[in-house]
Amino acid sequence: MSRYIQPFIKGAMKTRTSLVTLARGYISRPLIGFLLALLLCAVYWAHLISDQAVQLKYAESQTQLRATQMSATLTTQVSTLMAGLEYLAHSLATTYAADPKRYFPLAVSTALKPAHGIDSR
Repeated sequence: MSRYIQPFIKGAMKTRTSLVTLARGYISRPLIGFLLALLLCAVYWAHLISDQAVQLKYAESQTQLRATQMSATLTTQVSTLMAGLEYLAHSLATTYAADPKRYFPLAVSTALKPAHGIDSR
């Protein structure tokens, strides 16, 4: 044993006190409680940081997924719109080729009607 601890142990043996009683004099219960609470807070904080990192990765993956889905949907919508415009242009060209003076103005006015044509919302 250390030469510094031996006098305390000899004194404790003389007064019939144990090492626990000696330890209580140097390390108080509030200090032990505080250190334990500090350790628990550190473990809890580490757990919170870990959970936050997991949630951040999940949010990023969901954002990527939604962006991909939105891109595919918009591509389909624009493709459908362009196909409709191509059909309308082909129809107008065919009507113009058949009779440019009589049926073409009627086909253009029909195409521009809100219920049937480009301007519908």
